[in-house]
Amino acid sequence: MHNTGHLSPDQIRTPLTAAQRMAAGIPHRVVRLKGPFSALLGRIGKLGVVTVLTGNDSVIQEHTGIYDDTACRCAGDLCSGESAHPPRPFHQQWKYGFAVDGREDDGHVGRLLQFFDADGNGVHKILLHDSGSADAFHAIVSEFTAAEQSPVLDILHTALSAATGKILRVDVDALRTDWACADQTAVGFMGQTEFDSGRLHKLRLVGKAFAHQVGKDSVRIVLQKMADLGCSVVTLTGNAGVMQAYQGQPEQIRSGDAWLDILNRDYRLRLREDHIDTVWVAKKPTADGMMTSLELFNRRGIGIARLFSKPEPGKPERREWRDAILRLAPVFGV
Repeated sequence: MHNTGHLSPDQIRTPLTAAQRMAAGIPHRVVRLKGPFSALLGRIGKLGVVTVLTGNDSVIQEHTGIYDDTACRCAGDLCSGESAHPPRPFHQQWKYGFAVDGREDDGHVGRLLQFFDADGNGVHKILLHDSGSADAFHAIVSEFTAAEQSPVLDILHTALSAATGKILRVDVDALRTDWACADQTAVGFMGQTEFDSGRLHKLRLVGKAFAHQVGKDSVRIVLQKMADLGCSVVTLTGNAGVMQAYQGQPEQIRSGDAWLDILNRDYRLRLREDHIDTVWVAKKPTADGMMTSLELFNRRGIGIARLFSKPEPGKPERREWRDAILRLAPVFGV
């Protein structure tokens, strides 16, 4: 019989997290990084062209460009008005960082930086493009190499999100009064860059004038309509550690095997449609008129992604976007 020390049976059966699997590659292809990760991100622009991946278990946004402190700009002139809004990191949630540098099975040399939260879940991933600077990558890794380089990473799992299974106490009258007050367009957009853990509960309480549920296939319908009309869409997704918004015209929409994909030249979004439990239309008054969003939630009531029209200060949202949203059949009585 093997001696398991003080480990409980539950601990023995706990599968390795993504961070622990990454650490297992030390010292062959993997180097553990030290913080502050905010300072590390400030160096990423030196890498040149990178591919950035941000998302969660249900959706991943992937875009290629020049990463800097304000945005990941499209490479060259490929983007035709498309852009990634500035990533909004919540560094208090960033616990582990790693660099990977080495030859893969197909002979390609892969270099990437990846960050994880305290539970070992992936937060943010940055891949060096073939045209990027390997010298700058090595300089960043050298500057931020941690003293501890053990391939064994001990992670004490925290409890599930406090949002799970909890019903927040909400002053309904105050909620509706606040919601009805017009915000500046930019404030209305940026105020939703964090996935509020009580967002779904608030949508259910704010009233049908401001929020109602629609069918699970609504996101596919709306994205295809915007692609057909050549209209820009803002897609917002992320996790506990970072939020990222991308603005651009959907070029190709593909659906199959539970996946919905947007395929643009320098941008890709992959969404697990089978993870969508509810979809909501939210309407928020702003100084430039009503702002309409399409919001996706999983079975735990946690936000997966949000979609908007282009937020231009001083201009109302595009009529094509609003018409497409408001033509979705409401789902009442649920």
